[in-house]
Amino acid sequence: MSRGAFRFAVIANKLGFQTSSEKHPLSTIATSNTPPAAGAQRTYCSQLARETAAPLYGTAIQVDVWLLVEYSRPWKSKALLDNELPENLVTHLDQLPAQLLEQTGQKLRVQFVKQAATADRVHPVVMIVAGGQVWQRQLDDWRELIDVQVAALADPAAAGFEGVEGGAILVCTNGQRDVCCARFGLPVYEALRAEFGQRVWQTTHVGGHRYAPNVVYLPGDWFLGFVHADLSVDLVNRLDQGVLDLHHIRGRAGLSPLEQAAEHFARGCLHAVRVDQLQWEDTQWLAEDRLLARFHVSATDTQIELEVTQSLGPAATASCDGPPKPQKAFHLVRLEQVSI
Repeated sequence: MSRGAFRFAVIANKLGFQTSSEKHPLSTIATSNTPPAAGAQRTYCSQLARETAAPLYGTAIQVDVWLLVEYSRPWKSKALLDNELPENLVTHLDQLPAQLLEQTGQKLRVQFVKQAATADRVHPVVMIVAGGQVWQRQLDDWRELIDVQVAALADPAAAGFEGVEGGAILVCTNGQRDVCCARFGLPVYEALRAEFGQRVWQTTHVGGHRYAPNVVYLPGDWFLGFVHADLSVDLVNRLDQGVLDLHHIRGRAGLSPLEQAAEHFARGCLHAVRVDQLQWEDTQWLAEDRLLARFHVSATDTQIELEVTQSLGPAATASCDGPPKPQKAFHLVRLEQVSI
């Protein structure tokens, strides 16, 4: 064991966290779940990522507010721009993120969603995820979508949305964007749908084809990658209990990639797999690619402080049909225990 790893283990033991002599969570990739056979004729980008142990942490897209629009017709590659909705609605959905960012500073993500059992539903469902709550409203007519303005995103209840028990689970299945998403995502959707019913939705691109199958757990905003069907139900059951599997966590949507990496390193070093075991205390940007993060350790009088940096790593296959692209790499510079 290296001196740094020994120091982190000592801190974890002092704080009462369980550590393991087996593969440490900082390794980020579990190898127990073998992906489905893809046949001899094609290699998929997500298989290549698994084979090279591509790190998942720090790869979730940054989102503060979600707008999920049920659209059950076939999705094209650029589904939000290329669809059969009236042109004014396509424009409205395209412009809404910039409007929310300008007025509130929050980042909006618009997604199409659908469920196989409701493909012919006449009155589509629209959901807003904000402030730790999933809100839902069923439209009488597509034209009502134009009423979902910035004010509705800020106060869904006032706009006729009702709270949803249990939240929502999104599985990326848009094979027109990348074949991995349908090839590996659809079996995950079916497995989760059989267990969790109406909570589970297929969705359009959520970033990171190479990490397929991708799942988004709302309203916790947890992104999960390499979630194959045989593990999917267990992973969601754990999240429902407030427990993370660090081998499959890409990050939390409300954080920047470097902040996601800091949380990953903190949880990995302390084996803090319960969501409530760590709370963010402070973030200080030392440079564009360097972050100082401080966490409070629950049920203790202790904080931990981490310094994390970001660099550009080697190129890797980012999608099934695209060229290799340089990938971000994150580095833990130091981790220290700080008494309050």
